[in-house]
Amino acid sequence: MKIPELTPILISKHYTDRQTFLLKKMGIETIEDLMCYFPFRYEDRSKISTLADLILSQETGLIKATVTAHEAFFWQNKRQSKILIQDHSAGAELVPFHIRAIDKMMPIGQEFYIYGKFEFRFNKIQSSNFEFETLDKFSSPLSSLGKLLPIYRLTEGMRLKEFHKILKKAFDLYEKDIIDPIPPYFIKSRNLLSKQECLQQLHYPENIAQTEKARVRGAYEEFLCTRMALELKREQETKILKNHTYDSSSILEEFYKTLPFKMTGAQERVIQEISKDLSTPTSMHRLVQGDVGSGKTTVALAAMLLAAHNGYQAAFLAPTEVLAFQHYKKILPVADLLQIPCALLTGSFSAKNRKPILEGIQKGTLPLIIGTHALFQEEVLYHNLSLVVIDEQHKFGVEQRGMMIRKGENPDILVMTATPIPRTITLALYGDLDISIIDELPAGRQQIITKQIRKNQYPKMLETLQREIIAGRQVFIVCPLIEESEKLENLRSAEQVHQDYKKLFPQYNISLIHGRMSQEEKDLIMKDFSDNKTQILVATTVIEVGIDIPNATVIVVENAERFGLAQLHQLRGRVGRGSHKSYCFAVNQGYEADQRLDIFCSTTDGFIIAEEDLKIRGPGEILGTRQTGVPVFKLANFARDQHILQTATGDAQLIFSQDSHLNLPNHLSLKKFLSLDQEFRVFSG
Repeated sequence: MKIPELTPILISKHYTDRQTFLLKKMGIETIEDLMCYFPFRYEDRSKISTLADLILSQETGLIKATVTAHEAFFWQNKRQSKILIQDHSAGAELVPFHIRAIDKMMPIGQEFYIYGKFEFRFNKIQSSNFEFETLDKFSSPLSSLGKLLPIYRLTEGMRLKEFHKILKKAFDLYEKDIIDPIPPYFIKSRNLLSKQECLQQLHYPENIAQTEKARVRGAYEEFLCTRMALELKREQETKILKNHTYDSSSILEEFYKTLPFKMTGAQERVIQEISKDLSTPTSMHRLVQGDVGSGKTTVALAAMLLAAHNGYQAAFLAPTEVLAFQHYKKILPVADLLQIPCALLTGSFSAKNRKPILEGIQKGTLPLIIGTHALFQEEVLYHNLSLVVIDEQHKFGVEQRGMMIRKGENPDILVMTATPIPRTITLALYGDLDISIIDELPAGRQQIITKQIRKNQYPKMLETLQREIIAGRQVFIVCPLIEESEKLENLRSAEQVHQDYKKLFPQYNISLIHGRMSQEEKDLIMKDFSDNKTQILVATTVIEVGIDIPNATVIVVENAERFGLAQLHQLRGRVGRGSHKSYCFAVNQGYEADQRLDIFCSTTDGFIIAEEDLKIRGPGEILGTRQTGVPVFKLANFARDQHILQTATGDAQLIFSQDSHLNLPNHLSLKKFLSLDQEFRVFSG
């Protein structure tokens, strides 16, 4: 059965030009957008209090009072009305600067429901910010009193009352056309509200319990639809046959012999998983998660060598030049020993230096290519690209990853992240990938002693730095800014800290590195630090990932309160890479204790930190800047709704196992929702 295309109902069809303009500023262009523009909080205006109660509690609330008199006074040379009211507990004055002709609207002797904040002013109980309704209008659907009132984020020029009227018009016209994507048998077995009931309770709630029930239903729908979309995508990808095959043969054994260390069991397990994927007739789509220092580059190199050994090309895409160079430095010695040509390509290469590399890529004489965004530029033509490795994949947008993948013909794809991703997010957003976790650190790695440092503890910290340098070790100092900022007075810049440390330790070589430097400058500075010609390196987060200096045993993070947990954990991973005890000092320049820094200092387990970061900050820190293609969850909450996600994931897999094409009658509405590239639809069209 063919599912018809759905035509969005534009708001301009029913609203004035002014309203249409304001709604578009709020991101609302269709009736569907309008119905799915949810409140961010609710005000309980249903409980009737007394004036005495509101004065004692100092809260905003609802009273029932009688107008006893009208008075007037002059304010800024203008006559201003004053309404005197009385309930059974006290009397008060309403001073409505925001309402004209209120005398006529609130006649003496009439009772009103009044919602506002009452305070003592000039020895009187007064309110200047209030709303009121007559007793007969109090129960009207358009009344803002006597109910749980939804509060929306509005643009300038749009009043809450007007938005409520706009929303009500949409429901009056189209509520009957709302379709429900969730199969009826799950609505019943999971005790869920219908779609229509869900939207009603979110916008016109009976009570808080019902709004939460509606939110749970909405969260379930968002997770279910996302998972179904991922299942469908995965099925499509498994139907695509690749035109290259691999023979693992002896190359991995030769590779293992070149390594100066023994791989962990986790690394060996993940390499086996990748090898198995590469031997299948369909393209690999695998995500490798591993904590900082767990050896992901070694795993990726094994996959790249398999491709090169079988006569194909493998490209390793890194997000920054510093990181690309670090990977190149690790891969090149192994490639040389195995006599496999390898090249680095970044955006800073001159035309002269790029030319032979581009020729080698096009002719196929360069099987291993490491680089940055330069790898997927139009001028880069691959001979037979069969494997794409994307490091720190969340730092690339969907389009950028697509451009890299399209350089080959159905290549195998290996994406990696050093930011451990909580199982919750993995279930929701990476269902189309097979997942491998490197959950073991190499033998000999030292525990990193992590401490939060306040201002009075700074001198003692400096003693530790000097002791480590005297012992022949090296130090990282990380700052959030390159230079001073007038707007951010409490932040110490890298330039300022560099000068301060040169005065504190004039006997040592102290360098500064940041993102505005040329690649040549950064390479020279990093080489000197790697060769221990520099004892202290002051840096911005340009050294966040990939920098491997085993002799560095101390990292100081200035203004640590300004960094996210995941980023702090990445920075800490720059030390503890050798056989010596290491230290991470999180300098808190804030005025209060920081919950995040307490968590950071309590554990070095990246997965625990990722879970805590999710609870505190949401998925943004983990996923990086929001990317095109990542679904927006309006009602689901990753930290709070793990049980809902697990339920929805199981239900999606059950639906897919029974009806992968969604052709059964109970699944047609769900199919309709998923037919427009995950744009979850509301109406039947």
